[in-house]
Amino acid sequence: GLGDVYKRQKIMCDQLGEDIREGLGKIPYSPDQIMYLEADSSNLIADTGWKPQVEFEEGIRRVIDFHKSWDVYK
Repeated sequence: GLGDVYKRQKIMCDQLGEDIREGLGKIPYSPDQIMYLEADSSNLIADTGWKPQVEFEEGIRRVIDFHKSWDVYK
């Protein structure tokens, strides 16, 4: 639900060290913009036994660290 969205936004802000929420919506959205998308892996888990090995917070930290390693951010 939306509570999870806000929790994830806060995690991303904490990892980035800045409040990215201030900029959300400043660039106009296209008419066909998907505003909320969330995967449901329950069928995959039920069918294969697969489970995520990395929690959301750790995954976001890894993605942010990876992007910060690019020359464009230095």
